[in-house]
Amino acid sequence: MIKNYKFISSPNFKSGRHEDVDMIVLHYTSSDEKTAINWFLTKEFKDKAGKVKRNYASAHYVVSRDGSVTGMVDPSDTAWHAGLSSYDRRKFCNGRSIGIEIVNWGLLKKNKDDLYTWTKAKYTYGDAFCDTDGKFWAGYTDEQYLACAELCKDLIRRYPKIEKEKIIGHEDISGPEVRKDYKLDPGPAWDWQRLLRLVFPEGDDGKAGGGSLLAKNLQLDLAKRQGDRSDGLAVKDSLLTRIVSNFKRCMS
Repeated sequence: MIKNYKFISSPNFKSGRHEDVDMIVLHYTSSDEKTAINWFLTKEFKDKAGKVKRNYASAHYVVSRDGSVTGMVDPSDTAWHAGLSSYDRRKFCNGRSIGIEIVNWGLLKKNKDDLYTWTKAKYTYGDAFCDTDGKFWAGYTDEQYLACAELCKDLIRRYPKIEKEKIIGHEDISGPEVRKDYKLDPGPAWDWQRLLRLVFPEGDDGKAGGGSLLAKNLQLDLAKRQGDRSDGLAVKDSLLTRIVSNFKRCMS
């Protein structure tokens, strides 16, 4: 049960759905909570040239660091969170997905002994994650995992077509093979297995998992791609990375 929930309606959405909901997409906000919510409440803005533009950005939920949740678009309506996207060879995922924005600064920059956000503000939380490339990422809180899990469980009850392998990240639907300004969220600091253990505590949810057709296809695709590599270099292909990531989620 989510302990602290409020609803503030965003003006940025399309009424209703044009297809069945079968996906949950997780994002990070790249900002603090106030900035994210205010942006989703902004209907129009001025660009650098002073021209007024329509804001096509929103999400169904925003999850703060303390685990409180702000609803901004009703799940029965279409939020504009995915942008240019593709999954299962179907483009534009907004119509079939629920968007959850998790308050998190994403990629950080290190300067001497300190870490900074993209706004050049000092990152003061002691939860930064260092990936295998030596890059630092803002961490997530226990409360955020619990809140996201409760949201996912509630949404699965409401939309039974959402299966385990379709709880995914923005990076899985908007990677470099889909768009030039590809997305990285929720990033390497997000622990997918931890979330899925909370959502599916019994292991096999009866709908998806280690024996699913998708998991088997991912395994075959992974093996084929690895076999096709003849240069001996480490596999860093972005699509393959996502295949491995999704396969691990299905098999966990």
